[in-house]
Amino acid sequence: MLFVGRPGERLIFGKFVSICLAIGCTAALVAGIVLSSMGGAFDSPSGISSNRSDSGSIFDDAGWRDRARPIRQGQLSVEDYLDGEWRLVEIARENAERIVVNDLRQAQGRIVFANAVAGHAQCPQHDFAYRVDEEGRLRKLRREILSNASDCPALPGISYPLDAAPVAWDAMRVLHGDPELSIMGMDLLLLSRGTDILVLRRQPDAPSPIPAR
Repeated sequence: MLFVGRPGERLIFGKFVSICLAIGCTAALVAGIVLSSMGGAFDSPSGISSNRSDSGSIFDDAGWRDRARPIRQGQLSVEDYLDGEWRLVEIARENAERIVVNDLRQAQGRIVFANAVAGHAQCPQHDFAYRVDEEGRLRKLRREILSNASDCPALPGISYPLDAAPVAWDAMRVLHGDPELSIMGMDLLLLSRGTDILVLRRQPDAPSPIPAR
């Protein structure tokens, strides 16, 4: 598991870091293990751990929840809004004190919604029909339990317990997990499943049908 602590707290990454701490490794060496394992994850003063090299995460803003608007049927045609291609932006995992963020902007392929079918363009074996219920959840119409290990090269990784950092494959697990839908601005879509939040951005050539407020 990964626990990225505030300055002065311990960082734990599986057995390697636990052993390292036990034998008295320096803080710098422990941090190096975590950084190299997570592609450069770091702990920010705001309590947000991220592998991004910039400050572009929506979770950098403490008021991000206030800017996210839940989607409800009746407000708009949710299926019409979703239809199109969406770029992967990031996936975050919350725990009691902080949010761990994984940048997905370099991930291959797009999430595609078309005619009430959702999936990843390069993982067609996991496409599924869906409906959006009255609570604004994306509900699968057939049951498919995804493996913890990716079978799609475009979204690699193995999904670990909830106290570990999310991997690219967790994006598909969120999509398949009956997530709650929210929007931020016109073209940013948030899918929330338990402690995981997947952020997608509409392709520039697919304008949003929702007017700006």
